[in-house]
Amino acid sequence: MLEHVTAMVTALRRAAGGESDPAEKLWAVVYAYLAMFAEQPSAAYLWFEYWVDSSRRQSTDPTAATLDEMHALLAELTAQLPVDDPGATAHALLSWLLGTIVQQQIRHLPPAALRQELNSIVQSAMR
Repeated sequence: MLEHVTAMVTALRRAAGGESDPAEKLWAVVYAYLAMFAEQPSAAYLWFEYWVDSSRRQSTDPTAATLDEMHALLAELTAQLPVDDPGATAHALLSWLLGTIVQQQIRHLPPAALRQELNSIVQSAMR
């Protein structure tokens, strides 16, 4: 699973690399992240089932490592924005993304609505 996440983060970094504006970099990563799960809807459920299973087995270190890798990417991106605490903002964004993955399976929101939600989170963290 860690190899899968590492490959995913590499793809997300490529998405960010196509943009020069920090806000657009963040959006490119968020959009690519959500698109990956939209293209493979069962992957979201498989991912969460893996988390539940590893928690039941009390073997959460690999799962935590995958969260840490994604958090680090979001922290890098939010550090380029005028936010008070890039780490806390990255945490909020990661939590939102995880919830949004599931919600998109049930009630799909268009990119414009997702962008508005992202902007709201970032604006609430700005200095």
